Amino acid sequence: MTATDAHSKSVTAVFDEYALLPDTYYTNPNLQIPIIAESYSKFAGLIAFFLYSAKFSGRRPVHVDVGSGSGNLIDVMLKTVPGPDYIGIEPSGAMVKLSRKRFADSDSVQIYQGSTSTLTDIVEEGSASVVTMHNAFHYVSPDQAVSAMSQLRAILQPGGGLILSAFRPDFDLEVLARKNIRAVYSDKFQEWLRDQVSIPPQLMSYALAIENLVTQFEGGNLGIADFFKNVAEYTSRLPKECLNALPVRLSNGLISSMPLEFQLNPLVHKYSREALTSLLIPHFSIKSIDDHYDGSQHLVVALAN
Repeated sequence: MTATDAHSKSVTAVFDEYALLPDTYYTNPNLQIPIIAESYSKFAGLIAFFLYSAKFSGRRPVHVDVGSGSGNLIDVMLKTVPGPDYIGIEPSGAMVKLSRKRFADSDSVQIYQGSTSTLTDIVEEGSASVVTMHNAFHYVSPDQAVSAMSQLRAILQPGGGLILSAFRPDFDLEVLARKNIRAVYSDKFQEWLRDQVSIPPQLMSYALAIENLVTQFEGGNLGIADFFKNVAEYTSRLPKECLNALPVRLSNGLISSMPLEFQLNPLVHKYSREALTSLLIPHFSIKSIDDHYDGSQHLVVALAN
């Protein structure tokens, strides 16, 4: 097995784990923190432009989402622009199963297992109005990136849009987490506590402990590994009835899923603006490369030559 194959297998394995969690932001839009919801919203506006452009030009609007996960972006688009064909392509078999179940009643959505190396085996060349890789291109290794761009271009109509996001070289997941940890753990928890008529003493102690951990981590006085270790330790001490009473965001959502993000972190490939430009130029006209995702990513919009 090559290093590239091992890397792809490792990424897929983590997303297989994600798919088995009962309720996370991958499967429940109500659990998305603002930075994630804003990212989907930004992509949706750009995708809509290309879909309407295709429709007004007399072509069938088709959106292909590569690295589609459980189908969150497609779900957003179904509500934003109903009518086009939506195709999701995802390497994780467990995520494919999850998204096929999610869209079982939709005639306009098709989900396939595949990757950037198999796009032309799945999608007719020159058929897509817009292709996206939302929070996904950074899992493409540099030695695969050239062929990936060729595959992305091949399935696009001339003038069709490519929209992708990729982490920048100066990206630091711990810094990003410090900025967003309160939205992940604390805010919704406190909101939930305020709605309770009575709270068991153990649960109140737990809430105070979590709030203290969030404050320490947010202020830089606690590292990310120790933060998750302490959250897991405090959670393991809760009686079962208290654990079952926790809001889903904490109990089987982000307590389980946030640590998985840090398993993915070493698997992320970071791309500079110059590297992305070099990859794009042979196949695309670049419209913009902007800051995205709280400044941690590049957001690329390009037109197929």
